[in-house]
Order: sequence, then C-alpha cells, then structure tokens
Amino acid sequence: MIEHPDARSAVIDLLGDLADPAFQQRVWVERKGDPNLIENLDQAVADLFDLYLDDKNIERYIGAVLRNSSEAERVAELAGVLLPLYASLPPGTSDAAVIAMPEWSKVMETARAALRTFSEE
Repeated sequence: MIEHPDARSAVIDLLGDLADPAFQQRVWVERKGDPNLIENLDQAVADLFDLYLDDKNIERYIGAVLRNSSEAERVAELAGVLLPLYASLPPGTSDAAVIAMPEWSKVMETARAALRTFSEE
C-alpha cells in the first residue's frame, strides 16, 4: 500500500505533463491552463524532483509514493535525461524553446515509459 497516494497522483500527473506535447504547447507555451495555477516547465521539474521525489535517492520513495523498483528505475531514467538537459539551459530559456529542442523528444519518450510502468498492475 502506498503511504502518500496524493503525492503519487501528483507524480503521475507531472509525468503526464512531461509526456504530452499538446499539453506543453497549450499550457506552457500558450498559457491556456488554469489561471489560478503556475504551470510551466520550471514548476513541473521543481515539483517532480524537489517537492515529491529526490532525484538523488529515488529508491527511498518505494512504498511511500512509488510501488516498486520498476517505477523507481523509470523515474531515475527520466531524471537522467531531463535534469542534465534542464541544467544546460541558459537562464531565461523559454518553455517554447525547450520543447522545440531535438533532445526534448527523449524527455517525452522517457516520461511516457515511466507512465506505462505506473499503469502496470
């Protein structure tokens, strides 16, 4: 049983955001999301790897937010793709510029793989 189901739900939502180019365009670029929420790439990365998970010790979240080592491995793979790309960006790089980068397709692919693992029973 998961100790923090609300955090798990938030992680799944964030993985979905990182996997969905239509969402990214509509919400992060065109700003057509909920006006009461701050929704952008910076916030998604901060929420996923600062608020809900620690990218340096993802395994410790098994049982709390993650069900098993397969989920932890997929999230670690995403961190390994996303965080170096994110860290390499010059300050002020727009979300539109990031999601247009060729490297961004690997981020989305890795997020989709993580989502598939989360949906397995």
